[in-house]
Amino acid sequence: SRIYADWGQLDRALDHASRVAQVAAEKGLVDTLPYAYNHLASVLAECGDLSRAEECFKKALAYDADIFLRALNQVGMARCIALQGRLSEAALEAESALDGLGQQSLAYAYCSTIAASLLAHLAEYEKARPMLENAIRVMESCNHSGPVICDAYGILAGVLFAENEPKSACEFSRKHLELAAQMGYIQNLLASSPHLYGPVLKEGIEAGIEVSLVQRILARSGQSWFPLVAELAAHPAPEVRRRSITPLAEIKGSRAFKIMEELLGDPDPSVRHAASTVTASQAIAAAGPPKVETPPLTLLVMGPFRVFCYGQEITAGQWRSTKARDLLAYLAQINEPVAASRILDDLWPDAERDKAATSLHSTFYRLRQALAASANASYAPPREFILHGGKRYHLAPDSYVTDRDRFEELVLRVAGASNMSGEVIECLEEMVDLYRGDYLIDLDYAWVMPEQERLRQMCHNARLRLARFYLEEKQYSKAVEHARALLQMNPLFEEVCCLLMKAYGALDDRRAVQEQYRALAEAMAEELAIAPSRRTRELLYRLCGDVEAQLRQELAGFPELPETPEG
Repeated sequence: SRIYADWGQLDRALDHASRVAQVAAEKGLVDTLPYAYNHLASVLAECGDLSRAEECFKKALAYDADIFLRALNQVGMARCIALQGRLSEAALEAESALDGLGQQSLAYAYCSTIAASLLAHLAEYEKARPMLENAIRVMESCNHSGPVICDAYGILAGVLFAENEPKSACEFSRKHLELAAQMGYIQNLLASSPHLYGPVLKEGIEAGIEVSLVQRILARSGQSWFPLVAELAAHPAPEVRRRSITPLAEIKGSRAFKIMEELLGDPDPSVRHAASTVTASQAIAAAGPPKVETPPLTLLVMGPFRVFCYGQEITAGQWRSTKARDLLAYLAQINEPVAASRILDDLWPDAERDKAATSLHSTFYRLRQALAASANASYAPPREFILHGGKRYHLAPDSYVTDRDRFEELVLRVAGASNMSGEVIECLEEMVDLYRGDYLIDLDYAWVMPEQERLRQMCHNARLRLARFYLEEKQYSKAVEHARALLQMNPLFEEVCCLLMKAYGALDDRRAVQEQYRALAEAMAEELAIAPSRRTRELLYRLCGDVEAQLRQELAGFPELPETPEG
């Protein structure tokens, strides 16, 4: 099991570890159980099943094991707790694990490496670095050359890169990669930490250190490492661009294909040849993009959630349960393999664990049935929409598309544009058209709200840019349209109120100017107990001219309130 885990074959590692723990429990092997539960917990943690991993660490700690094994279980549980977001609790557990171990012992070196990994994940580099340096010194003095010192080399390299010490960082990157390649060790403590491990892998590709190992790690990690692979594919050195091709071809997807197309036209002949060879071997047409088929599922998430399968909407009556529909929305938002434990936490946060687990299985069954029934009604060939492997679930790649995908693509296209060109205006208008309402507005879960707020702010920014532009260009009706939509999102937005008053004034609609000011004053008095700023009032009087006295008399009924701070 340990060999499979070190190779990154977690399914097989988990199967072996589970059987060992089961046999040890059934036969009452008290001396073996702490070790069996420790290893099972470690594999579960690498699989992302953190709640079960924590339970197994607790089972291991329930036995009177030797001080080294007990410390090993404590630091393992500390890392597991930290990955669940309970950072303070994790730090206390890690500190407790190291108490009683001599700093020059191999046991301390093992445990402090794991504890330092936790600290490095939390960006506490000043604490992690001396622990790693001491651990490496102890392990090297014992001629130790296993996975733990390999981890220590890699973590220290990541810390040194973060502390801007590239010379030492490169030295430890080389030690880490050479030892990992010697052992075939790719499932290490840094695998899920792009901010730490990215510079180490980048150094491997740039310096030509164990390139095949680095390519395997990048390819196996899939989309999570795509930004680094894309960066390497645009590197000024042709040999680095050439080395990015293999993981790029393995990652696949539309973004990877686009970069591969660019490499097929690279100015360096060796890069072009390598790209051509790989694409040919993978049956990718070098002359042009392959035929792109429309994904069978279209998910409209901006506003009320709607699902179309092969162009036909799945109506409320066709869902076996609303939970099945919610699960589909959840998997689309996560957009990566997700452990069952996390799904239970997010979709059944208040339910008993056993009941929730039963509900999860039945909900997946209902979701598959609803999608299959809709596909059959369209005479479409059978296919798997929901994939399950390594104790994780995810939507099949290229099986679905969402309106959020297009919305965020437009956000990226206009992000760096300083001028309001025709293309930028078209993108902004399409963004606000796509925004039918708040993201997944009919779903009531904690995980929806951060994304809801993020997308709402993006739409807000797009409308504000359009409103300002149209006012400057004297397209007042369009400025009014976008400003009114912004005030529906936030009635207290004083800048937009002023923008709308200016547009109404330009249209010679003084009544609308006055009504807009009154609406703002009433909202601010009720919600914030303040009055509009002097600048806003002066704008009102300037636009309304001879009605100033009348307005002053009408507004005298408002309570005496402090003004909005200027600026």
